[in-house]
Amino acid sequence: MADLNTLEDVLSKHKKEKKELLATVQKMKHGIPKGDKKKKKDITAEIAQMTADLDLKHAEEVKNFNQKMFLWNQILIQRKCCSTTKQEKEREKAIAEQEIINLTGNRSVESAEISKKLSARGLTIHEVPSDGNCLYAAIEHQLSTLNLGRRSVESLRESTANYLLAHKEDYLPFLSDSETGGILSDDKFFKYCEDIRTTSAWGGHVEIQALTKICCKPIEIIHATGPSIIVGNENKSPKLIISYHRHAYGLGEHYNSVVSV
Repeated sequence: MADLNTLEDVLSKHKKEKKELLATVQKMKHGIPKGDKKKKKDITAEIAQMTADLDLKHAEEVKNFNQKMFLWNQILIQRKCCSTTKQEKEREKAIAEQEIINLTGNRSVESAEISKKLSARGLTIHEVPSDGNCLYAAIEHQLSTLNLGRRSVESLRESTANYLLAHKEDYLPFLSDSETGGILSDDKFFKYCEDIRTTSAWGGHVEIQALTKICCKPIEIIHATGPSIIVGNENKSPKLIISYHRHAYGLGEHYNSVVSV
């Protein structure tokens, strides 16, 4: 007997058996002598019994098949639950291991050092998105917080690009060509400035120097590995204070704004 793996297999088998029964019934009817009412009555009763028996047999087979499928599904569910439980345990273990790494790793050490320095001065971090615009967003927030005017990220980028282009000789020596290691060519310097203006290119020390001139304020950078760096005229106040994070974000280096607690 062929394996009955699906309900369709079972019903197909039943259809075949009913067809076979119908052929048998037709043969039995044709065997009844004409005019033999008793024989006809007996054959009719026998056919009815055969049909009822087959219907009962089919109903029982469908019931048994459904029970078998139910039990099999329960087994699969149990196996899945066990598998899920195992996966969850492995995931929880991985998370715990990562937390240990984080607690002792560069990110945690850096965060603790910066927090310690900020706390000593009654300061805290104001997070800005780590999307490449972080330097400009941090300066934007500083200007707004200190009531020094409202400048958008786009406006600060535009001003920075224009300032660098206007003072190329002052800043070009600090920018190197990543391909040759030498100073940027005029074309590449222009592209560098256009990237500042039109893309989310990350800003660094050169851009900070330009921003101190644009905003007419010194910029203090608090970081984990040493004393704060102040760019611009230290005697002017108030300073714009930002924090520098080397390890905190997946995209790499990052700046945040710093505010009073």
